[in-house]
Amino acid sequence: MTDVSFPLAWYTIDIHNDRLYLLEKTSDPIPHARIVKLPIKDYTLGIALVAQVKLALNTSGVGAAFKYVSGTYDVTFSQSTFSLTVTLSGGGTFTVLSHDQLRDYYFFNNWRYYTTQSLLPVIQAAMHESYDYDRQNVLRISVQEGGHFSFGTTQQGGTIDLRPVHTVFLASETFSSYEVIGPNGGLRSTIRRVAITEAGKGLQTMDHSGQGEDYIDCASLTLRTIRFALRDCFGNVVTLNGNHCKFSILFGERP
Repeated sequence: MTDVSFPLAWYTIDIHNDRLYLLEKTSDPIPHARIVKLPIKDYTLGIALVAQVKLALNTSGVGAAFKYVSGTYDVTFSQSTFSLTVTLSGGGTFTVLSHDQLRDYYFFNNWRYYTTQSLLPVIQAAMHESYDYDRQNVLRISVQEGGHFSFGTTQQGGTIDLRPVHTVFLASETFSSYEVIGPNGGLRSTIRRVAITEAGKGLQTMDHSGQGEDYIDCASLTLRTIRFALRDCFGNVVTLNGNHCKFSILFGERP
């Protein structure tokens, strides 16, 4: 593969990073799990994102969106640290779970317990579908350095990352030789990795002249219909919102 190009047409907030997972604590002995969703669109770090996060936290809905604490949330953004600070005043405590915490087995194992307020499997099995726990679609807010799992009325996060895609993997289940090991041992069908270096809505391009050992073995393949997909490091298909991807493949005998 000699070249790849595609537009950076995805939104900063899409279906893969549009959620905030948090635990809210009232006078009940068990914390309450809550999920708030942000509208899918482009945001900039600053006023627009802060206003939307604040609105989402203070809006109570059905199922996972239900707000348990009586207090009111406020959100501020620090330009110097690229971090959000969330405060709650008027009753209750909370903790916003970071991307790394959600990947931890402790939270994955206890999410149904916090959701249903019960250890009984029959009750946990009836958990409302809106509480489905997906460790991949969370807004990527890192834990502040030295941070840990605790409840309070103020929480400052670490650096917030509004880039939903850092690296794109051009993959093909019908063309790959499956001799690749991608992130987390997956994406075995990858035929080219493209690091995102363009800013904003630019055109990402990559030219590659290759060398003798950089090839895809097609000796055992019968090629009729070849299907390709652009995927992120989690294996999710990257949307181009109706735009197109271009790449070139050279076929030749291996010397």
